[in-house]
Parts: sequence; C-alpha cells; structure tokens
Amino acid sequence: RRWSARKLLASNGLELPAVLLNGSLGYDYPDGLLFHSQPFDAIVAAQVLATFEAAGLTPMIYLEADDIDVVTTSSMSSGADYRAYLGERLTISPDLQTYCASVPIYSFTIIKHADRDRLTAIAASLTRNGVVAVVSADKVLGDWTLDVAPPEVTKWSGVIDFCKHRNLDSNQVLAVGDGDNDIALLTHAKTAIAMNDSTERLLGVADILLPPGDDGWSHLLDYL
Repeated sequence: RRWSARKLLASNGLELPAVLLNGSLGYDYPDGLLFHSQPFDAIVAAQVLATFEAAGLTPMIYLEADDIDVVTTSSMSSGADYRAYLGERLTISPDLQTYCASVPIYSFTIIKHADRDRLTAIAASLTRNGVVAVVSADKVLGDWTLDVAPPEVTKWSGVIDFCKHRNLDSNQVLAVGDGDNDIALLTHAKTAIAMNDSTERLLGVADILLPPGDDGWSHLLDYL
C-alpha cells in the first residue's frame, strides 16, 4: 500500500518510487506522481467479491483515496493482529459491494489466515476466471496470505510503466524476489535474483541466489 511503503522507506532514510499492490499501482514519492494505475473493472471486482462471499470469507479491498485505503466488514477473515496494525487506515463497512461498484479497486487480500487449502481453492477458482490470485506464506506475520490482482496485472507491468516514466531501458532491469508473486517480474528481468529460501517456483526462474536474511542483501551490490 502507498502509505505503508512510504513508512518503510522513510524508516530506512529513503524516498524512492514504488510499484505497489503486486503491480496494480505505481507511485513516484519524490515526484509526487502516480505513474501506473491498473484497477479492477467494476464488473470483475463484483465477481471477485462474490467468489469470496460464496466461500464464506471476507477479504480486505484496497482503494487509492486520500481519506480511505483499506475496507472490509466486521467479519474480516484476516488475522486480528493485522487489523490492529492497520489501525485508522482500516474502514469497516457492511457493504463492500457498493465500493466495488463506485470506486477503483486495486487489490483483494486476506492476510494471516491459517487454512492454506481454503485459500488455495479460492485462488484456483479466481484464476480460472482470469484474475491473478496467489497464495503465499507470510514471512512477517505468519500463516498464509491470498493476494488477488486485476487480470494481467503483475509487478512487471508496474516496472514497465516506471521505466517509461523515468525514460529507463526495461531491458536492463535487475529484479529481486522471494515468492510466487515475483515470478513474472523475475521471468522478464535481465538479471533475476532470488533469496535461496524462496518458493520452489521462483527458484526455478532465478539466475542468481542470495543467502536469506539481511546479510543476503549485501551480496546484491556484487550484481549492480
């Protein structure tokens, strides 16, 4: 999300452009410009929400607005500690359908859910309907996360628009990842780097492996 990415960058003394929400949004913090925006079509967003509801789960939906950016119902299926982390950034509403019909939606997510099989079944159903749905282990909060992005949206599509925005050669991209939602990014990058504790699918497309943890990032300097 836009606010949490900026918070993380600032905590490390950085202000950099960012591709957000698995590729559906791109924001240049130094320039203050939105360089990439690929939200759900309203009809598709309603279909995604209906799939979650049919499975008895309630996602969080991510918007891009000054006064609100995460919406869910009081029966949200994400972990309670994540709800506490969001704090005032989270809006509770009894009617998610109204948001899907009236404002651009960039992502549907369930975070810190214990039932991987249940999330995987929903992801398979959504994928058959054309959207991008990925289940991954949450290395920060624990348990499992399901991220749902609009059709044909990946982190790579956001990187392409960033390269256009800054007049950079997209054929010279070095990319680093650790999960299945990074597969398209590493597949298209000239130099594909993965942490060696990444998912099996990502390891299969990586050119270079780095040690896990903070020490691994120092090795990245060898390839820049």
